[in-house]
Amino acid sequence: MYREIRGRFGDQVEITVIDPRNQIVLIPMILRDIFTFKVGLREGLKTFLKGCSIRSVIINGKAFSLHDFPDSSVICDQLEKALSISASSPSSLLE
Repeated sequence: MYREIRGRFGDQVEITVIDPRNQIVLIPMILRDIFTFKVGLREGLKTFLKGCSIRSVIINGKAFSLHDFPDSSVICDQLEKALSISASSPSSLLE
């Protein structure tokens, strides 16, 4: 999945791989995304409290997949959507 996303989007996206045993690192990252992408405190807390597993995918501070590996094409479609929204309005968030 990492290679497909990096190959398709290059430096347009930031990919952070986190060891699921180190969930504490999610706190500053989700807080950053709350303010950067206007996710909202409730949505950010919900993302953090749902927990992180080895299969988690979080896009712009919002939980996209927490327990199952989605197909990488589905993730790429969501990233395309997020990039098009941010290009048209930098303060928008992924819906």
